[in-house]
Amino acid sequence: MFHKVLVCVSSAEIPADFTHQIIEIARQNNSAVNLVKIKTAISPVMAINPSEQFPLMPSAAAINAIDKDTEKVGVEIGRIHRELTTQGVPVEYDPAALIDENHIAKYARQTGADLIIMTARVYKGWKRLMMGSAVEDVLRETNIPLLVINAEIKQTAHAV
Repeated sequence: MFHKVLVCVSSAEIPADFTHQIIEIARQNNSAVNLVKIKTAISPVMAINPSEQFPLMPSAAAINAIDKDTEKVGVEIGRIHRELTTQGVPVEYDPAALIDENHIAKYARQTGADLIIMTARVYKGWKRLMMGSAVEDVLRETNIPLLVINAEIKQTAHAV
């Protein structure tokens, strides 16, 4: 059913079984996986620098935080790539590629993805209003099926 799965790895926490879920989907559908690093967009609220000279320039703190997130994503996507490869899942991954979170739907269409997998943080109240949602953007911009894995669900140990 799904031949090309786009897996978007962002700075949202990656659940422990995320890679296992990707492996299962790929095996069940005989799918190839395209891993892509997602760069957090600077929202207008977090970016405003109150400088008179550059009132709409992203603040140094916002840029620094996004750069650190991007480094973290690079390490995590490398781990996922190794695990998928070890399990025999066909993987496409360009370590130099970095997709802005506002362009996920466009990238998915360009690469021929027929399933998009993303993790997401759940913001509530004013934080949701200010931060927006990349998942909601993807839902609005494409009809490609989207699997969203809640990054905040914690794994619990079960006694055997």
